Amino acid sequence: MPSRIPWPRPKPSTDIYRKRREKALNQCRACLPPRRIGTCAYNGRRRPHPFHEGIMDLLQSAMKTAIDEARLSLREGNHGFGAVLLRGDQIVAQAHDREESDQDPTSHAETNVIRMAAQHLGKHLDGCILVSTHEPCPMCSTAAVWSGIAEVAYGYSIARAIRQGHTRIDLTCAEVFARAGVALTLHPDVLADECELLY
Repeated sequence: MPSRIPWPRPKPSTDIYRKRREKALNQCRACLPPRRIGTCAYNGRRRPHPFHEGIMDLLQSAMKTAIDEARLSLREGNHGFGAVLLRGDQIVAQAHDREESDQDPTSHAETNVIRMAAQHLGKHLDGCILVSTHEPCPMCSTAAVWSGIAEVAYGYSIARAIRQGHTRIDLTCAEVFARAGVALTLHPDVLADECELLY
């Protein structure tokens, strides 16, 4: 009978872990096309987005829709977060924060838009772009990883929010993606000044 692995399992060498993390972070920051790095749950299924030529125009247009969703959220008495999910150049889902309406602390705009899209497209959202008015929190970033989203665009960053006195978990989406061992293409600060007005 094989011997059991002692619990807790020994951690990998700190140097190896640090090098993997730095490599993944550098790839995220450089906005390289998505590809497998390290151990990836999706076995290389991510594909580069076909509309990279005019990507900023597409993202700004989608961000305006996300901002409209965030304003709707504020009118409903929720927090001012909005999100849109793109496949190709089409919006496949749009949602906003509903924490207060649903009395659900996980009802963030990003998780809501992923749930909506998954109902129509299935749980693997390969090739989709998540566009959010605020940089996704660790929970929403993890949801993006599990759903196989290829790219994330956001307006207002966690670092900027913290500098301005807002309470946030100080863990960027790039760090979450790096710890997960995946390289999602990031598009930070899309219409950041307009998004800042929501908070």
